[in-house]
Amino acid sequence: MTLIRVTVVGLFVILGSLALSVSGRPFDECPHAVIICEDRPHTGMKYRCYASYHFLRDNPIKLRWGVSHGKIIRTKTLDEITVDARHVKTKTILVTLKVHWKNLSVCDKTATNTLELP
Repeated sequence: MTLIRVTVVGLFVILGSLALSVSGRPFDECPHAVIICEDRPHTGMKYRCYASYHFLRDNPIKLRWGVSHGKIIRTKTLDEITVDARHVKTKTILVTLKVHWKNLSVCDKTATNTLELP
């Protein structure tokens, strides 16, 4: 018999919709990470992106954000960024998040999200 741990990773309200990230995984698998992005129409071509990941008490996490175009504007927390797309000429921006858990280097993850520009 395999025991499965179900973990609610993130709960976000995004433009009137609800996004819930739930993971059911055996205890011996690597943790997961995802990026959730939202349009911020009142800011004019700026997007807010959040990292949702498993928190493991004995394995501190390092996050490294990247974008294919535009500029990253840091926020007060490491698990959130704002992407400034005001001078971007392409129709899409690829947002990348590299996640490293201190004692689980074999479990490093790269999560991506594609922003569709108007």
